[in-house]
Amino acid sequence: MAVKKNDNQPLKENEEFAKHNHNYMVFEVGLHGWKKCFLFIVILTTLILALINTALIVWIIRVQDFGLNGMGKLRISSNGLRMDGTAEFMAHLRSKYISSRNDAPLRVNSRRNISLSAIDLQNNVVGQITLSSKAIIMKNKELHIQDQNGRTLLYADDKKIKMDLDNVKFIVPGGLNFENSVKTSEVRASEFNDLRLESLTKKIYINAADGVDINSHGSDISLNSLMDTKIISQKGTIVFDSEKIQFKNLRHSSLINPLAAEVYGDIAEVCMCKDGTLFLAPPDSNKPCKVTSGVCGI
Repeated sequence: MAVKKNDNQPLKENEEFAKHNHNYMVFEVGLHGWKKCFLFIVILTTLILALINTALIVWIIRVQDFGLNGMGKLRISSNGLRMDGTAEFMAHLRSKYISSRNDAPLRVNSRRNISLSAIDLQNNVVGQITLSSKAIIMKNKELHIQDQNGRTLLYADDKKIKMDLDNVKFIVPGGLNFENSVKTSEVRASEFNDLRLESLTKKIYINAADGVDINSHGSDISLNSLMDTKIISQKGTIVFDSEKIQFKNLRHSSLINPLAAEVYGDIAEVCMCKDGTLFLAPPDSNKPCKVTSGVCGI
């Protein structure tokens, strides 16, 4: 390149002319030697790194399935997030509403415990459900179990447990064990099964302020004891109302002098057949306990 040193003479781009004319100087512009090679290496390395980064970005986008609506099986919409498939959460999950697809159930799996907690504005846990390998723990002030119509089937708090059910069925081979008293309006066995109240080592007390009714509509009622069986009415009357009453294994007694017996007008004899059936007979000192046909099965 020729640079004019004197403005009165024309510019000549000729190196041979500049050598013989000292009014002109030639300057070489550019990189030469090792500097030029170093610059080419830097540019080539930068280009290679840019291509590698571009390829990695494209590969990550393809693998993670990035899109305008989300990443992979995670879709972002105006209603929230939608996950199609299995998701693993490494830390806390906070959400207002979680639901599954209409054609698939919602499964929550954990290698350890699963805890669902409700927290107030002060970050205090007001309700919690913990599912572990040994127990299910529910913490709250009240427990409500409802049916699909909103009817409370089971209610529990720190003072009582209430069940609003037509029938409660317990399948326990060893029976139910109540350490304290049981208050109920009715005790009834299921159909075609016996009802058995048993105390192996102590007594059974059945108390009621108004009355106690023991009814059997289809079969017998048996009262068995090793020692005495007592039926006591402190102020009322003990009534045996049946067409047939039997007293078995009673002691037998006979009159020493039947002719000395006296007859009373408003008194009937209480007689008993050999099988223990009691019946009434007109008083007769000579022929006591007259029996007619059909009374004692004769």
